[in-house]
Amino acid sequence: MEEKIKAFLLSIGFYPLSKENWIVFTINHSKAETDEEKNKTLNYLKIHVNKINGIYIYKKVNGEVMYIGKGKPIYNRLKSHYYEIFKNPEYPCHHFTAFFSSNQGEVEIYCKELEDEDNRVIVETMLQKIYKPIFLGKKSTIT
Repeated sequence: MEEKIKAFLLSIGFYPLSKENWIVFTINHSKAETDEEKNKTLNYLKIHVNKINGIYIYKKVNGEVMYIGKGKPIYNRLKSHYYEIFKNPEYPCHHFTAFFSSNQGEVEIYCKELEDEDNRVIVETMLQKIYKPIFLGKKSTIT
């Protein structure tokens, strides 16, 4: 089944993770020392994804896929994940806080536009099945 999923994702441009198919950038996803540094990171995210709706992937520089998500717009989700490391009460989801607080550092972020919400859910699930991220953002796991 996984080969069929890969073939489908390839046919719609979501596989493999590459600079040819995805918007890709590296970011230091760590707690900033100053508000100026924090704002610089948020502006950097905004420049790269602005108002794109779609799928995003956090990947460690060693190649391990950390997390796969979807957003409308993606920037809002990336911003909320960044705020998790500050334990901002505006974003009180404890399992996200624990994950992003314990996985700080340089990461690659892959983003790809996908407007339709139903399609985002399907593609996100397929990518999770193929890449098996270390964090799913929920209690269940995909095997």
